[in-house]
Amino acid sequence: MIKNLRHAQSILKSIAEKNPTYGFYAIANLMEQDVYYEIGKAPDWTSDIALCMTQSIGETGLIPSGVPSSETIEGKEYIHLERDVMMLNISVPFAHIFEMLKDLSETPMPILPASEAPMRRETLPVILPQGLSERLSSFTLDDTIQGIRVQYSYPVQEASLDDLLKLDSADQIERLEKFSDHMLDQLTADVQKEAGKDLTE
Repeated sequence: MIKNLRHAQSILKSIAEKNPTYGFYAIANLMEQDVYYEIGKAPDWTSDIALCMTQSIGETGLIPSGVPSSETIEGKEYIHLERDVMMLNISVPFAHIFEMLKDLSETPMPILPASEAPMRRETLPVILPQGLSERLSSFTLDDTIQGIRVQYSYPVQEASLDDLLKLDSADQIERLEKFSDHMLDQLTADVQKEAGKDLTE
């Protein structure tokens, strides 16, 4: 999960310029992320709706899709946060995953040894097999220690992967930023509209 696309692009460019022994390519896209914080086990602030939304905005740069709500799953009480996140998908040969992670950990990217800075499940990088999005519409990660369950849903792909790979990276970033700005404006308008209703009632 990333927040600043241009910053991520500059980091990947710097890695490529060092002529690593492996090849890689990267695509950034929006994904729907449903985060379930188990009440009583997840961090205390996750039960505070205002703090939960503020934390989410700070991490993603986007307003959550809705106000966090309580849900019961398999007999356990959760706070459910639904939001869009910008995911940077980096494809690299399996034999060179460790090298790529090592190179990324030496940059300002959110890739750190767990012993240095433990991260919550919903912010952790994920290693997935190539082509998973063509077989599944979503996948779920469950951290029973932190009390956090995360479901990622793949967007409906409007263009083929081959077409996406032909796009210039700067053009991809510009398109994603425009979409992000549009979503932010729309959500802000909705919030202001609801606030206006509350004042008139």
